Order: sequence, then structure tokens, then C-alpha cells
Amino acid sequence: MKGILATCLLSWLVLSGLDTLAHAAGLPVNPSNYRIVKADDTATAAVAWAEPHWLDNDRVLLRVADWQLSDTKVEGGRRSISKPRYTLHVWNTRSGQLTRYSAEELYGGICVADGFVRYRVKRGSDVIVKEGSLGAEVERDPTPPRTSADKEQVHPIVNPYTCKEYWYADVYRPNAGGAYPLKDGDGVLEIKGSVGTGRPDSAAHFPPYKRWLHRGGISTELALPQRQFRGRPLYWGLISSYVYRWTPGQLEKGISNWFYAVDPHRGNVREIEIPGSEYWTYLAPTEATRAGIVAAASAINVYRSWDPGTSGLYLFHGREVQDFFGRSFPELQATDGKIGYELLVGGLVRALATSPDGCGLVAKIDPYDHEGRSQALLLVGLCEKGR
Repeated sequence: MKGILATCLLSWLVLSGLDTLAHAAGLPVNPSNYRIVKADDTATAAVAWAEPHWLDNDRVLLRVADWQLSDTKVEGGRRSISKPRYTLHVWNTRSGQLTRYSAEELYGGICVADGFVRYRVKRGSDVIVKEGSLGAEVERDPTPPRTSADKEQVHPIVNPYTCKEYWYADVYRPNAGGAYPLKDGDGVLEIKGSVGTGRPDSAAHFPPYKRWLHRGGISTELALPQRQFRGRPLYWGLISSYVYRWTPGQLEKGISNWFYAVDPHRGNVREIEIPGSEYWTYLAPTEATRAGIVAAASAINVYRSWDPGTSGLYLFHGREVQDFFGRSFPELQATDGKIGYELLVGGLVRALATSPDGCGLVAKIDPYDHEGRSQALLLVGLCEKGR
């Protein structure tokens, strides 16, 4: 399969190390000349430890190791973090400014959905929950546990699609399956399988599988294949769909990656197969962008030390991708009905997040080229070339 050039944007800044790795994999790096900008460390933010979440189309909220709070060490004249402590920083991708939002140490991860933020901070021996719009968060104590019918303590679950808490016992699941509440207005996804003997099982470990969407008082059985999907589906906001990913294996090159998009408002399922290749194996994480599907491929050279092989951030586009999205975008090249691809950046992808409008992509890249290497936090612009 030959890569088809996509028409979009990137490469205001090219990192020489990552560029070399990409060429070493046998593919040109970023042939469509998308704009790539690198975030640098600040006095407080160690970007190699960053976890990105988009607040809007311009700002990225980072859970990042804080130089001033973390334990550090110096080896070979280089300072590094030995025990990270995290704070919140905001990266304004328009101005390029990376600033610390709060000096309070974070306790655990953070959640961002549709402008709503939820995180916890440590204050002495106390843990405080902060949630709401950034800059107008409300503080409260953690929700106390409930006592179940079995006299066990149960805690609320954070819905990753809304960042709000819910109690599993309150979720509508008429078939006694495993259930996930979706975004507000999208309903509840219920899943049921068997224990290998045909007896129903809410954990859905073995076929036959059944999946339902409960929304607005109507239950729809989803036309998903008899394949095991682990955990919650991804939510791709650009196409307003919940996406399952499946592949017959994780380590072999040449295997196909399948994606199934559930439209909660129509109750239908769209699918796409990204054929196997000598360049990738299991594609994860993945995101929907206006230029196509962006996916991380981790296929290091196991025969050489510190060689990322063909690992990297790939862009997939073409008519099949457009059909899978269920809509078209000017930035999405859709020629010949085939799936084209190109390598955006080489290296191991440690984190990936897409802006709400599908134009911006933030990725944390590990060049995997030597010990003591530095990971880079990159902005890939997919709607303006070379700026």
C-alpha cells in the first residue's frame, strides 16, 4: 500500500532526532508538511511527564510533573525527576505560553469533558475535590461511600465522558448486563456475554455477545460483531460516536485493525478495517481528526537496542475513512476509495489528545533512541500548513 498525501498542515518546527528516526523506518516524515510545534520545559513544568487534555480549541490542560515540587537528581550534568509530584499547567497553543495554573499538588488523575474539569488536590492530610469550569471550580469533600446489600463499602464511579460521578447501582440495565452511562442525552450502553457455556454473564468474557443502547425510553440492540471488546468504547467527539477497536493480535505485523463506531442518536454501527502493514501492529491510542484517523503504532526493532523501528504517529485518510466518519471535511483527502497513510512523527507515542474541532493534535513522543532520552510534547496542526 502506498501512502497517499493528505492535504492539511504541519512542520513549523521539525525535531532532528524524531525526524531521523522516521526516515530510518523507511518512510518520509510528515510529507504533507503539517505544522509541528514543540512545548519546552518551564521553571515549573517538566513536559516529559505531561498528560494532555484539551479545554477548548486553543488551550490544553496538562497534568505535569512540577520541577519545584518533585524530587530531582543530577547525573552527568543533567537534572531529572526521580519522584514526580504533579500540578496543573495550561498550554495556550496560539500564544505558545505554558503556565502553571495552580501550585497545589494533584492527587491522582484529572478528567476534562466539554469544558467541565474534575481533579483532586492534597492539602496536608486532606484530599479536596475540585470540579467545574476551569477558573470557577467548586471545592468539596470526596463523596462518602455507600453500603451495599452485601454490607460492602462501594464508591461512586467517574464517568469519563462527562467527568461526573454516578452510582453503578443506579444505572439502567434491564438485561442485568454490564453497563456504561454515556454522555448526557446519549443514553446507556449495556453489554452481555456468557461464561463459555452459553450461560449469560454481565462481564461479557465469551460469546455469544449482545449489546444494547438504552436512550429516551427506547432500547436498541446494536449490530456489533461477535467479537470481544474490552472496557468502555472511546468517544470521538468530532463524529459524535462511541468507537470500539478490535484486532486479532497485538504483536504481529500484517494484522488488520477494525474500528466500529456507534452513533447513539441513530442507533446504527459503522465499521472500517485498516489493513495490516509492515509498518504497524496494534494501533493505539487513536483519535478522529479533520484530516483522518490518527493512530499510534508501537513496533520497535526487537533485534536492536534503542531502536523505535517503525513506531510512530500515523495518519490514515481516504474515501473509506470519510464514509466511516459519516461526514466529510475539507482537510480529509478522499481519493480512489482506498485508505492512504503517512507517518507524522517517529518514536513511541505515550499520550494523544485531539482538540474539539479536530484541527489540533497533542502527542507525547518518546524517541526511544538511547538511555536518558527526553520525551517531547508536540502540537500537530491539521488545518493550517507550515505556519
